[in-house]
Amino acid sequence: MRQTPEKLAVKTRSCASSYPVFIGAGLLGNAYSLIAPHTSAQKFLIVADSHTAPLFLDEVTSSFPKDRKTFSLILPAGERHKSFSSLKRIWEKAGTLGLKRTDCIIALGGGVVGDITGFAAATYMRGVDFVQIPTTLLAMVDSSVGGKTAIDFARTKNLIGAFYQPQAVIADIAALHTLPHKEILNGLGEIAKYAFIENIADANGKGILWQKLKKGFSLKDTARTTAIIKTCVALKAKFVKDDEHDTKDRRIFLNFGHTTAHALESLANFKLSHGQAVAIGSKVAFDIALKKGLIDAATHAEGIDLLKGLGLETNLPKGMDMAALNSFMLKDKKNKGDSLRFILPTALGKAEIFDLQPPTLNLSL
Repeated sequence: MRQTPEKLAVKTRSCASSYPVFIGAGLLGNAYSLIAPHTSAQKFLIVADSHTAPLFLDEVTSSFPKDRKTFSLILPAGERHKSFSSLKRIWEKAGTLGLKRTDCIIALGGGVVGDITGFAAATYMRGVDFVQIPTTLLAMVDSSVGGKTAIDFARTKNLIGAFYQPQAVIADIAALHTLPHKEILNGLGEIAKYAFIENIADANGKGILWQKLKKGFSLKDTARTTAIIKTCVALKAKFVKDDEHDTKDRRIFLNFGHTTAHALESLANFKLSHGQAVAIGSKVAFDIALKKGLIDAATHAEGIDLLKGLGLETNLPKGMDMAALNSFMLKDKKNKGDSLRFILPTALGKAEIFDLQPPTLNLSL
């Protein structure tokens, strides 16, 4: 069922104007009309993966008029394919098609497709138009907004990339009904993160997202799902507006739980989902904050209860090599010198930045 989409504007210093994020059900079949006001492209290359192409590619392509040329490239699915070889395939396809700087590359899929396609768009001819059509909960609330694009390299998450904002983002929540439950949990790990930093982005938030999440999450409630996604995007937009390129220690709050999460993903050869890793990393952040006296036991319990109430795993994998985990954390882009940079809770919805000496995780065991 198609609904009139909710629309949010994301404003950044690098863009002459804001770009829209459309959120609603049944938007894929109307993709071109949503995109058209924001690009003058005549050719469109739609990049999908082996999971999303069979589900959504025809619907998106059929929304384009005949005088607009559309082409597609299907990549293998999975984090391990967020690689230079996949990036090269997009460049080669764009070159073969003769795409110009005025043309457009569209990412149709989850965070992997969005990140690698955005990086390709940022670097092909030094930048072509780019549109995000996220099809996972994780991508809708996080990676599709804000302009971070990258590939994984040397077993390190997002080691090589660029900041490059899209012309538009289309989040069709009807696509979420095609996801397995583990992918919904993947997105909920990032959504919980927003609850932990909500009052930093919006002093008037007063835990609105936290209260919504305490009631659980169900795709059956379309209006509530739309509202939660919209809240997350609005919170991220505030951070991006204030600190587009991560230079002011403002946008870094979006990395709550991520110091541990990225290391866990790398150590697990990306077999652990990002959102689940963020949930574990968030629990670690609450543990460290409790040990350091930044929060009391009641606040710690509320944070962990929120994660568990959403069905998220919060414990480090059994048999974790702590030395190896700390080694990967030392590669984190947020770090300064030999310190590990953590975002730690100081109250419900609030956090601060701390530079800690490894082995930090011993604090949480």
